[in-house]
Amino acid sequence: MRIIALSSISNIGVLFAPLQSGDFMSLYSSILYFLSYLLIVINLFTLLFAFQLPNHRLLLMTTNDLRFLVSPHPYLALLLALSLFSLSAIPPLAGFFPKFWAIFITTQTSNFFYALLLIVFSAISAFF
Repeated sequence: MRIIALSSISNIGVLFAPLQSGDFMSLYSSILYFLSYLLIVINLFTLLFAFQLPNHRLLLMTTNDLRFLVSPHPYLALLLALSLFSLSAIPPLAGFFPKFWAIFITTQTSNFFYALLLIVFSAISAFF
């Protein structure tokens, strides 16, 4: 849960980055990024609630608990891993393309320093 909260802070910065230019493509880029981020977060919460025990206790409380999910629920664990990678915008997954498009639109408006900051902070958040 903390991973989603911390990534939302970073993703809000990427969401507002293209809006500096004020044209239609920047608005389209932000809406596309918002919708993809919303779908990824809904998927993550759905998967987290799928790991609940019958007494409403979550099996997944810390990131250390992730390694114990593979044997009882291999497909759900794979979907959770893919969703987390997509949230951190690893290239072949769905979260990469809207973030790339937002950074591309930011560079088209000659905000190279801001785009570089977005790339650096995105790499730092992907590491964590």
